[in-house]
Amino acid sequence: MRPTIQYVKMKFDEFNILLFDGMLPSISFVITDSVSYGGLFVCKKSRDASGNWSICDLQIRISKRFDLPEKDLEDIIIHEMIHYYIFYKKIRDNSKHGRVFTQKMKEINDKFNRNVKISTTYSKEIFDGDTRMRLHYLCVSELQDGRCGVTVTAKSRIFDIWSTLPELFQLKKYTWYASFNSYFNRFPKVQKPKIYLVDKKELMDNLENAVELERKMNVIEPKKL
Repeated sequence: MRPTIQYVKMKFDEFNILLFDGMLPSISFVITDSVSYGGLFVCKKSRDASGNWSICDLQIRISKRFDLPEKDLEDIIIHEMIHYYIFYKKIRDNSKHGRVFTQKMKEINDKFNRNVKISTTYSKEIFDGDTRMRLHYLCVSELQDGRCGVTVTAKSRIFDIWSTLPELFQLKKYTWYASFNSYFNRFPKVQKPKIYLVDKKELMDNLENAVELERKMNVIEPKKL
């Protein structure tokens, strides 16, 4: 299933009573389309006219990118609620998923038969299940050691990444494409130069109907044969 605001709020209220003794105050929920996380607890700082800092805009963000089993989605929500619990209680932990987080996670898993994890790893079947058609601008690169990588970029960042990617990673070879293949849904649209290593044959198979691009000054267009 894919989450909605109503579903996440319902589960938050349910787990707040069951797992956290109802102590967590209401919080904003945001549904995103991120491929880089399943859930995220966010808090922002703001400074008033006197220069004093305060915490504002607390959010739990849940990605709708993948169609997950309901229990997995529930565990993602609980994971972010643990972060919120630690923040609300002002408990100092030794890292983002440190001793306090791990202890609370284990306590919930053992007592309530959950499977909350430190990080979420999506299976190939889940990735393959995202078949929505969307346009991707991507760079296929070959590193000096022969490994193959792909960079899917946000359209607004394509010129910067086109310029900086080859030099930053000292690429042996690189080619830009436009593609509607849903295979590329699994890669985040990066804002900064980044390469995701992939199996070369699998990548080439999914480039079969891609259009090679070329850049002429500030114009990017299909490469002329």
